[in-house]
Amino acid sequence: MIKKRNKNVTCLLLSLDQNSVINQEVISETQDEQIKPTVHLAELFLKTNDKMRLGLLVNEEDKKISDSGFLTYFPNTIEIYHYSKGEGFAGISSEIVADPGEVLFISASRALRNDASRAGMQVIPHPSLAEPVLNGKSIIFCELRGPLEILKNLKGLVPCYSQSKEEEDSLVLGIITRECFWKAAKLGLEIHQLPADPALQDLIFVRIDQWDQGTAEKFKDDKIISYYDEMALLALDRDAPNDILNIHGKHGHFWYLMPDTEMLSDSPVKYKDSRSSFVPREVNLIQDIDREIIERIDLPEIRIPELFPSCPMTSAEFDDIVDKYSGKVALDSNGTIESREVRHPDNPRVVNALLKDLRNLGYCAWKQSFTFGGQVCHNVIAELPGQGILRIDPDILEEIMEILRRFPDPRPYKKWLMPLEELLGSEWAHSIKKHEEHPWNMRRIAEIKLGLYPRPIRLCPQAGIGAKVVVVGCHLDSTAAKDGGYNPATDPAPGADDDASGIAGTLAVAKYLKNFQNKLTNTVRFCFFNAEEVGMVGSQAYASFLKSNNVNVKGAICMDMIGYNSDANRIFEVHAGNTNSSIRNSSVPIADQIAISSDQLGQLAPAQIYKGTVASSGANRNIYDGAIGRSDHASFHQQGYPAVVVSEDFFINKPAEPSSDSNPNYHRDSDTNVNSSYGVDIACSVAHAVKELAK
Repeated sequence: MIKKRNKNVTCLLLSLDQNSVINQEVISETQDEQIKPTVHLAELFLKTNDKMRLGLLVNEEDKKISDSGFLTYFPNTIEIYHYSKGEGFAGISSEIVADPGEVLFISASRALRNDASRAGMQVIPHPSLAEPVLNGKSIIFCELRGPLEILKNLKGLVPCYSQSKEEEDSLVLGIITRECFWKAAKLGLEIHQLPADPALQDLIFVRIDQWDQGTAEKFKDDKIISYYDEMALLALDRDAPNDILNIHGKHGHFWYLMPDTEMLSDSPVKYKDSRSSFVPREVNLIQDIDREIIERIDLPEIRIPELFPSCPMTSAEFDDIVDKYSGKVALDSNGTIESREVRHPDNPRVVNALLKDLRNLGYCAWKQSFTFGGQVCHNVIAELPGQGILRIDPDILEEIMEILRRFPDPRPYKKWLMPLEELLGSEWAHSIKKHEEHPWNMRRIAEIKLGLYPRPIRLCPQAGIGAKVVVVGCHLDSTAAKDGGYNPATDPAPGADDDASGIAGTLAVAKYLKNFQNKLTNTVRFCFFNAEEVGMVGSQAYASFLKSNNVNVKGAICMDMIGYNSDANRIFEVHAGNTNSSIRNSSVPIADQIAISSDQLGQLAPAQIYKGTVASSGANRNIYDGAIGRSDHASFHQQGYPAVVVSEDFFINKPAEPSSDSNPNYHRDSDTNVNSSYGVDIACSVAHAVKELAK
């Protein structure tokens, strides 16, 4: 529990991570990071800018971030401090104030929080917790159960995990104030304090597929604080890795609980046009704009020959990609890789190689950063922009883009708002000026209204107004944790099937959809998520980012292990299940579309569609779905988005069906080969389904 502070805070020190900045986007080889504060951080700036010092902690390796060009969206008064693991926090605190107890340090990294606490600072894991702590309130981890609507509206709750079976039977694990605790009890919620410290510890679920003596032995020295169905909840101390327990049977054993204030909010909700609102969600993008510069999009109908061209790539091309990303052939000029594990030094090379591959396909690709274990990690993102329903006249849009490029700093706002007013009219400009209390928020709302935010606006083509987003992706990391004595920082983890096959599949879809550039209404976003094997960390960071910025996600399709097939059955799985039946119901049509596309192509057995609401492995796919919470699609489910995961024949089959064909090399260094023709056929089915969803 974070106790009431006994000293006045005079400085807020913020770690550069997914909780404090929107993203770090690598736009091209020559233009690097573009950094913007999060919603919660911007609100904090507003409330504290004139009351205390503001500091930004930057890793010693990222000194370039201190250049003014990278911090244009931050207050002028923010101070930059560089952190080095060797030096720790002692030197930093002496730079800021004489008494480190006057510093409130905010970081998603428990390693950094612990280091700061040892230096005498006060620490919290999320910016939204700053206000209650500054007001002298204590915060605790709690388990809450009850009606979802009451939980959604419980002020002072920062959820870290939610599970809803029925509207009246929802579970939330989160951080709350003591005042909120008693309020929740008065509202009739079932509430229990968890024996963990939100300042210094993080929580993680470890899924237990089968209890035996060996399992009990592995758990004996670890801090289990609760059990939920087949999952044990652990509190992680400073140096405890997310995959602290070597529990590897079925897929996806770890679910890392990250504070996320967007988790329980509806998606989308109406924009609150008030000075206090920092959540501009469903903005009417064309309101107040001169209608003479708005055009309706009439896309040409896709011709029949284009509906089913050949599959995106050949088996040989699929093999080449898998070989490159699993260490059989050179990845780059430095040769082959040994592992894609997030803690292995080869992981950044994989990120850069994916950026290069996507750019070679003609995409604008960028990185989205997050922290894990005290290090900065990256997802890789690219998109095929949809044409939308409406658009601003292209010539006017180019003028708008030029103004935004010319004045990246939102301060003073008149420099960029006045020329935009000449193009878009005084009524539009007046709707932006309502928020002049902070130039950052004005600029953010202006870009949202123009359909430009949160995409990179420097070089990337922009989607049309009304374009939804179809996410198609995989995880880029690997592990060999099932091997005894595995060291993730040094040992090989080729992960050919898990998940270089997904990497190849996602690149295949990207290659195929280039045929439909400027022909699709909706945007297709290609995502390669990092740190999936240690709790879906990268996909959680990205799905939360999309939710907080009102990105209208039509659906997400993840490919996780699509390359192993040892028999002639060619069975594959599509998992749409969720404990919340409404999320399950919204996800099933995506699974159905993949099944339809596969049937039309005729190369695979009929898709096994999992529609269960019980997170256990069972033969009845209408009741059970063993993949609930086990792959990156779960991060989108957690935000309320429709999502599925596509995989090989991994889970249990019905008695009348062939036995499941799971990969015996799962999470071992022997995962070095795939059935490329099988993987291509799955990727081809997904590609055609994505095209249909994006039409």
